[in-house]
Amino acid sequence: MFINFIDNLNKQDLDPAEKLRLYVKDVSAIEISNNTRAQLVFREITNPSGVCNDFVKSKLLKIHEFLLSIVEEGKAVGTIYPKLDASHVAFTLESIISFFFLTKHLVDEDKTYLSEVLNSYLASVIKV
Repeated sequence: MFINFIDNLNKQDLDPAEKLRLYVKDVSAIEISNNTRAQLVFREITNPSGVCNDFVKSKLLKIHEFLLSIVEEGKAVGTIYPKLDASHVAFTLESIISFFFLTKHLVDEDKTYLSEVLNSYLASVIKV
């Protein structure tokens, strides 16, 4: 489901900043509606079973490459600050999402919380 979402988003002819905004909006909805997937991914990362390890790594790499390409494109067209390291921006977005799902039981679970946090981060990397 998630990989299909990023494949479809990548095919759309949108400004890179808009792709990032759509990614944030849709990934928030996907993750909140299906939080068991996140638990499986984190379990494989922290304690690899050998059964899903390669599968999880390949999917996480695909997500990172997708975000990296959007950020690089945004830098090239001038919608993302050019001095930012594209890999760091992509990794930070991934980390924010991961941290939310590791700690969401510690905060009031608001369906808009993750998208608000991610949009706050995007405001620091996207030129207005």
